[in-house]
Parts: sequence; structure tokens; C-alpha cells
Amino acid sequence: MNELNEDGEINIITSGSTVAPWSHNIPTSVSLTKEYVPAIENIISKVRPITEDKPGEYVGKIYGVQAEPDANKREKGEVTFTFAEDDKVIRAKVTLSVEDYIQACEAHKNGKNVIISGILVTKGKSKMIDNATFKVI
Repeated sequence: MNELNEDGEINIITSGSTVAPWSHNIPTSVSLTKEYVPAIENIISKVRPITEDKPGEYVGKIYGVQAEPDANKREKGEVTFTFAEDDKVIRAKVTLSVEDYIQACEAHKNGKNVIISGILVTKGKSKMIDNATFKVI
């Protein structure tokens, strides 16, 4: 929204569906000027949930693993970790040391639960756990 063109407008242009009915009396374009930005940002701030970085201990499963394919060059590994919180399943990325990554791969392979402690950080729709400590249960 903050990167408006030189005229200070955002132009949104739509087209009708080829498979669904379309009313031709509905506008196909809308122009928003800089004056609308504060109001739109206000609405976004009310709709988007406020999240805070949250330290904690999380119990769950390794959902996926990713690292440098050459084990001799591997300095770290990234895992996708799933756990339940407030009746929701959360998926977060976690960067682990090589030693912890190897254990995480084994836990993933054997379907074991793990404990990851750290700071749950939300950035947009993605989550990650920073300063993580890792343990297989």
C-alpha cells in the first residue's frame, strides 16, 4: 500500500469468470488514492490478530526436515515442527545444530515426540521458534 505509483493511486482491475455467472453492471476497476491508506491500514490492524513473541516449551512431532544434502558441508538443519496450542495445530520452522538435526531426523523417521523450547515468533502467516533447544522424548 505504501508503494503507490507516481499518481498516488492504486488501480485494481478485475475480470469476470468464464465458468460462473457475472453481472455486467458490477464495476471492473477501482482506484484508491493515498488518502485511503490510513483508513485501510486501520482496518487491517483490527482484522489481523496481534501476536507477540512468546517463550515456551512445545511438545509435538517433526513434520519435515531440510538441510544441505552433502553431510560434510552441513552446518545446520531446518525442521518443520507441529504442535497443538489452544486447540489449534501450529506449524513452525526451527533451525537446529547438526547434532540436533540428526536426532530430529531419527525422531521423524520413528514417529517420536520431541520437545522444543524457545521463542515462538510470528511473522505474517509463518511461525518460527528462535533460540531453540531440542530433545527427543
